[in-house]
Amino acid sequence: MNILDLFEGKTELDHQRWNEFLVDQDKSKNKLLWYPSSGNDYMDIINFSRERNRYIDSNDLPNLFIHNDYDRSRFHNINCTNSYTTTLFHDDKINVKVINKIDLRFNLKAKGNYKVRQEYVVFYEARFRTPHIYFLNLKIESSEFGKIFANVLYFGFENINLFEFFISNSIKIDFLVKVREGCGMGGNRMSVTQVYFLLSKLNLKYLVCDNEIHWNQQVINMLIEMSSKMPKPYTLTEVHRFDNWSDFTVLVNKLNYTNSDNIDFTIERIRENFDSDIYFGIE
Repeated sequence: MNILDLFEGKTELDHQRWNEFLVDQDKSKNKLLWYPSSGNDYMDIINFSRERNRYIDSNDLPNLFIHNDYDRSRFHNINCTNSYTTTLFHDDKINVKVINKIDLRFNLKAKGNYKVRQEYVVFYEARFRTPHIYFLNLKIESSEFGKIFANVLYFGFENINLFEFFISNSIKIDFLVKVREGCGMGGNRMSVTQVYFLLSKLNLKYLVCDNEIHWNQQVINMLIEMSSKMPKPYTLTEVHRFDNWSDFTVLVNKLNYTNSDNIDFTIERIRENFDSDIYFGIE
């Protein structure tokens, strides 16, 4: 399923504008990047733009970015966007403006249930009660690299629940960016690193990650059991290293899949990709 086929505009005007956007899209050429717990970080758009990229095949570069956060306070600036060129974020290095915003909702093709599990988050009362999805056309400006334009789907979702949505709807994700996901003081109690054992179900091509890992065997098993299709083991090939992405060292890894019909072997083979000294263990 193509992810763009799962939405419709929330109002009549949003519906019209969304359909106008879809007319110009060659959906077969979509390359998706997912940045869970992205907050106000837009470095994924910058680092994997044609203007900055020197390490990924240009044919692989993402052209649709998926950001998410469960905390509705993160969406204050988005919800205040009622006109063009509203500033979404700025610091001494970049300025991020919303050129176009469309409020979306799921259509009847979309499968899955929206939920924020209380045990997965710190600020449970800050969640949205219903799904919130926005399409944003952004302009990012910097004296260093000039202007970059990007299309972003921004979900008001908790990370594991959004992964469940991807699996339920057979969404292919090309890049997963796991950087500073907030498991310390950032409001996150359940690490998205659980999905490291199921990346083949997304047909993931690149894993972009820091070295913080929190694995929970119960959640890993729950996600594996979502589908009868066995996850595939993989090895990682480092293709680039960012020495300072939000104060973390971040690796860009290409995935190399193999086949196995033994789930224990698959889990162990995947675990071998990650330094046992850096993760906090199976809880």
